[in-house]
Amino acid sequence: RNWRRALREIQSAETPDSCVYVTANDDDVAVGLAMGAPPRETAFLTGCAEVHVLYVRPAHQGRGLGRRLLQAVAAHMAGLGNRALIVGCLAANEPARKFYEALGGRLIGERPYVMENFSTPEVIYGWEDLSALSER
Repeated sequence: RNWRRALREIQSAETPDSCVYVTANDDDVAVGLAMGAPPRETAFLTGCAEVHVLYVRPAHQGRGLGRRLLQAVAAHMAGLGNRALIVGCLAANEPARKFYEALGGRLIGERPYVMENFSTPEVIYGWEDLSALSER
């Protein structure tokens, strides 16, 4: 329901400030998803967008899909005038952290991740120059 609403809002906006990219396998089944939008907070980098979702099914990881999804969001958000990009991941998610670091993401902050009665630290990675990310 939330995804349908988010997609409708993006589609109906006169000047959309968000994007969603999906990658599918040969059977047309979605195996990866990325969503870029304005940042939840503006405290991390000036003139930035945020990757709110980046997910690739485990069986399809390690094939470059996550990198290409992140690059697509970066290029789209740069086209909207953003100069920088941030993404958050759980501090304990070492594979995601290594992924962002391998793509040149720099650890720039931390914030709490809260869902219902659960709270854990989320680390924020950033790219101050979107062109550098899209060139990787």
